[in-house]
This record gives sequence, structure tokens and C-alpha cells, in this order.
Amino acid sequence: MNAEQDIQDLKRSVRGLKRLVGVMGMALLAIPVAAFTLREADILRVKGIIIEDDQGRARILIGAPAPQVTERVRTNPELARAAWGESGTRVYWDTLNNDTFGMLILDENGHDRVAVGGPVPDPLNGTRIAPMYGLTFHNQEGIERGGGGHMFSTAAGVDRASMGLDSQHGEGAGLIADNDGTAGLWVNDSNNSRLLFSGFATKDGLIGTKDQDRLGLLIRNPDQTSTFVGAGSTGVESLPAPE
Repeated sequence: MNAEQDIQDLKRSVRGLKRLVGVMGMALLAIPVAAFTLREADILRVKGIIIEDDQGRARILIGAPAPQVTERVRTNPELARAAWGESGTRVYWDTLNNDTFGMLILDENGHDRVAVGGPVPDPLNGTRIAPMYGLTFHNQEGIERGGGGHMFSTAAGVDRASMGLDSQHGEGAGLIADNDGTAGLWVNDSNNSRLLFSGFATKDGLIGTKDQDRLGLLIRNPDQTSTFVGAGSTGVESLPAPE
């Protein structure tokens, strides 16, 4: 009787051991599968992503290019005309580059507020002199108020790194490093009629006086005459308008 009981106990132990080995085997098989799945999940390969707010409005567009949505004012003719009309500085909206390979952030009214990518969309008042890779930010009407990046165009002869801040009156202030050698800080007055430049201006560059390269402080007047003080000057110089 004891021997028979021992045999039954042994059989139960063997069955239990088999089940344990089976579970362990399945667990071991699951490990590489899970690892493979996790590694695959580390890379998300998609053409575009649209993130909505709690009211179902598209607010963040990510893609190459960023996806088109009806909520975006710049690419919806009906919304664009309602926002800007048929005249004014934003009448050119439908002739501009409105796309970007990167990310667009829209406000609740569908206006562009931030663009990050390359090239970023054109400003609403006209095309850029060259495609710009970088960042722009905009006011509540979608009008660009500043940004920075790198502009390059072989055809236009442009190779420029810059950052700019715009006021409601136009271009306000900025930093620039241009392929013509110009490098420095510039500030416009509220009428965009006078310019203050601090830095290095090559004679034939963007801020140049045509007579010589200048390093220092240059103030350009509405009639294009200038006042300069800086390296190589004997004091405050009055310069004629460049010919």
C-alpha cells in the first residue's frame, strides 16, 4: 500500500514538473518575442500625425510635409478670405509656400502660431528670398512676428544665418551672419526708415557704405546717408549715401 501510494505521489510530482517546465519554456520563448516587439516600437514610421484638442480641432501637425487639415486658415480658401479679405498684405496667401517638412502648431482659430522645419512656410506678405530651415512664430492673426534659421539658394546667391523679431510696424530687430561677410545686430525704427547696425559691414554687403569695410556702429538715415563710429574712425563720421 505504501509503495502504491509512493508511485501515485511520484506520478503527480512528474505531472507537476512537466507543467512547470512547459510554463518556463513558454516564458523563455516569450522573452525574445517581447524584446523584438519593443525594439520595433522604438521607431514609429509614419507620413504624418495630427494631434487634436479636446474639442476635436487639429492643433499640432507633424509630417513630411505636415498634413493638410480643413481647420488651418492658410490652406482653406473660405477661412482665409474670412480672416483676411481680398485685399491687404495677406492677399498673397494662395501664392505662397504654405507647407513645411516638420511641425506646425495651430491656435484654436486655425491660425499658424509656430512652425518648425524646412523649409518653413513663407510669411503672409510675400515669398522669402530663399528657403529657410528653422523656426518661425506668429501672432493671433497668423502673421509672422519672428524666427530664425538658415536661408540658402544658389540661384539667389543667398547663404545666410539670421534671427529676427518683428513688431506690428514691420521688421524690428535681428542678428545676421551673411555670406557677403556682414555680421552683426540691426534695429529699425517704428517707421522702418532708419536703421541702426552694430557689427561688421563689408563695403558691398547688405549694410555696406560702398567705400570701405567698417566695424563699429552705423546709423542709416531715410535719405541713405549714414553716421558711423568705430574701428579706424577718428570720431563720429558723416557718410554720403552709397552710389
